[in-house]
Amino acid sequence: MSLKAFHIFFIGVSAVLAAGMCLWGIRDYSASHNSSSLALVIVGGIMLALLIPYIRWFRQKMKRLASAASLLVTALLYDAGSASACPVCYGDPNSLMTQGVKSGILFLIVVVGGVLAAILGIGLTWAKRAKAIHPHP
Repeated sequence: MSLKAFHIFFIGVSAVLAAGMCLWGIRDYSASHNSSSLALVIVGGIMLALLIPYIRWFRQKMKRLASAASLLVTALLYDAGSASACPVCYGDPNSLMTQGVKSGILFLIVVVGGVLAAILGIGLTWAKRAKAIHPHP
């Protein structure tokens, strides 16, 4: 999947989620008349109102940039020698620089994994609390 296709897919998914947020807020507001539900409707509507024109603008921009991108790729392929990998990739696997890069990558994986695990934990906690507040019959 190209970056352009992924971006269009991501915008589409975001628009669907914004519409779902609006519908969820409307349904919850009609049942509870809670102001936070009304805020969901407003925020979701604003997001949807901004995403629809953005996807149209992005598709037009990509049409204009297609010719410039093909020219740039041709220029880069013409001089492929300057696009070779860094010395760490071709260097000694036991050197301090290579070990430092590996340690840095491992550290970033642990940090990102920890943040994602924390987000998952918060989501599960919220779901558990919501179920305790409104048990299903």
